[in-house]
Amino acid sequence: MSTTNLSVLSIDGLLERLESRSKLHAGYPYNLAFDSHRILPLLKYTLNNLGDAYVEGNYGINTKDFEREIISFFADIYHLEKDDAWGYVTSCGTEGNLYGILMGRELYPDAILYGSADCHYSVVKAARMFRIPFVEIKSQIHGEIDYPDFSPTRK
Repeated sequence: MSTTNLSVLSIDGLLERLESRSKLHAGYPYNLAFDSHRILPLLKYTLNNLGDAYVEGNYGINTKDFEREIISFFADIYHLEKDDAWGYVTSCGTEGNLYGILMGRELYPDAILYGSADCHYSVVKAARMFRIPFVEIKSQIHGEIDYPDFSPTRK
């Protein structure tokens, strides 16, 4: 069996499609107006920040020093004590939501997860994955929760 033509898809075709679609991309959910030339050389490495950003671990091909710097940056913004700040940098909002909801479930195992009808799909997904009761709250016209629907007298 030849391994030279396993698929009708090609890298050149993918690059052409991405270039074409990027020309008219409006920036949601990601803004493409950035210059990545400085980080392109990093693509030749398999970077993996396994585990805690503050524990070096045994996989030395990582960027944990940069991760700690980012955590420190946000600690400054939120006026957190340096010794009281911890976290990690996720690859996207979905991963951040999943991790945050998991931590909530670990701290409050009998809690209910409330989310608006317009919340990110990953919130409902996390509730199912982690077996957390989920209650959807109606949304106002611009996506904000409908406060009367969130009230204790809700039917």
